Amino acid sequence: MRANEPMVPALAGELHGHAKRLRKRLRRAKKGDPEGVHDARTTVRRLRLELDVLARHASNPRTMRRLEDRLHTLDKALGDIRDEDVLREDAGAKHGLRPLVKRLERSRKKKERQARRTLSKGRALVRKVRRCEPDADVRLAPRAGKVHPVLVRHLGPEEIARGFDAVLAYETAPIDHESLHRFRGACRRLRYLLELFEEAPAHTATVISDLRGAQSQLGDLHDHHVAVSRISKWLEDGRLPRTRALEDYLVERARADKRLLREAHEQRRKILGADFRARVAAVLMGTPPARQAA
Repeated sequence: MRANEPMVPALAGELHGHAKRLRKRLRRAKKGDPEGVHDARTTVRRLRLELDVLARHASNPRTMRRLEDRLHTLDKALGDIRDEDVLREDAGAKHGLRPLVKRLERSRKKKERQARRTLSKGRALVRKVRRCEPDADVRLAPRAGKVHPVLVRHLGPEEIARGFDAVLAYETAPIDHESLHRFRGACRRLRYLLELFEEAPAHTATVISDLRGAQSQLGDLHDHHVAVSRISKWLEDGRLPRTRALEDYLVERARADKRLLREAHEQRRKILGADFRARVAAVLMGTPPARQAA
């Protein structure tokens, strides 16, 4: 979006563009393409963010929130399939794990069946998003000399600050898998906001890079934790045979899970630290961050 554009029409343009992209990606996802599932989920999340922002600035917020709720259901369905794909891809590259791969293939088909109805409704949902025509809130129209901020460069920093506040809320959260998974979601949302408003505030590149790195590392942690939990449960329930190869694979992933959990603690401290905060503040102020003393 361009800095001097009015916020609502500029954001509506982004919304419609992502909705058009989602239609193609959902088509691939419905055919069982793992990359199609991943790409569709990423686009859904960007659409959800845009609708959430629009709900604060458009004249029809209820419509925006209803669409965002329906996209959340689609996001969940795609996420369930994506977890199966990630584990299946990793296990398929190892020797001696054929029983696990077959179990994952059956599990994925089950998740596909469960998600089929939601994915089938996705096309109609995309049409509704594309036909959505948000208007600026009439309450913000200037009258009697009173004006309100309406441009991208006026409102972008406000939305970025809101996103950063959601990240800072995890400063006192426990260091466990669930909290870190949610922290990852907050980092992803802040990154998407920075990318959405990148032309409005300056100096976003390093902040986006750090958030992308945190998101990737925390994503690896989530993948290992899901793998350990899923395989352990299947072994306990007798749905997988206990083989040496499978036991070794489980130990390997459990060790990686513990290592990544320790590293995630440091990653969270970095994102919540003074240096990162200063760079976010520079983005919000539109000024270059101060140079660190040598």
